Amino acid sequence: MGGSKSRPAATAGGPRVVATNSPSVAQAAASSLTGGHACWTVPRKDVTGIAIAWGGASSLATADLPSEYRVFALGDGATCPGGPGLYMTAPCPPLLLVAAEPGEVNALKHLAVASGCHPAVATELICDWIKSMLPKRCKLECLDDVRACGLDLSQLQQLAL
Repeated sequence: MGGSKSRPAATAGGPRVVATNSPSVAQAAASSLTGGHACWTVPRKDVTGIAIAWGGASSLATADLPSEYRVFALGDGATCPGGPGLYMTAPCPPLLLVAAEPGEVNALKHLAVASGCHPAVATELICDWIKSMLPKRCKLECLDDVRACGLDLSQLQQLAL
């Protein structure tokens, strides 16, 4: 380490740029209706109770989730003390639950929206979350849930397969 070959040589036009001041994907995802998204995983044993408490309009309220599925909670980063980002434990009340089957392409299998959450806010949160995973892609396989929760399907289909 620290040898003469450890740094790239400057190009003829000057030093090589290795980083720019452009915003990160997470910063670019923050938008007008929310302060970006906060994301954390939810224990499988808690999912059904949360979905039923929200009104049970989603298939998540009755789904028997396979062990390989992961359930993510999304909240508004503006309401979290630490702001938007990835958390180990819940930093704020969840507004959205998404059950996904991880893989080369994440398959979004079920989703549920909190009863007090406006559909435009929920759509923006899930879009921000999908954008934050780029270049990894997501496949939207929960169209019935999207419709039942009143989310903007056309906006989601621009980001998901």
